[in-house]
Amino acid sequence: MFDWAFENYKSYQIVEKGQYAGKAPDGKPVFINDTFSYLLTEEEKKEIRFESDITVPFLLSGMDIPSCGTYSIYLGEEVIHTGNLTTINN
Repeated sequence: MFDWAFENYKSYQIVEKGQYAGKAPDGKPVFINDTFSYLLTEEEKKEIRFESDITVPFLLSGMDIPSCGTYSIYLGEEVIHTGNLTTINN
């Protein structure tokens, strides 16, 4: 069973911190704020989908990095990760 998992699943980096994700309504570039990796089969890899909700940049309470929305990673119809978007590429 253990060998089967290693033969059929591989770790894939789905998004990387600092990866470009689009533009905010004010024209500023938007970036992913974290890195996310996930174990997938070759078939599952084809079912990965990225969706974002980009907003005007704003400061979250207690944070000094401006947020400008969120993104979700889907495997088929299931959300497997949600993260923040920022206008700072670090």
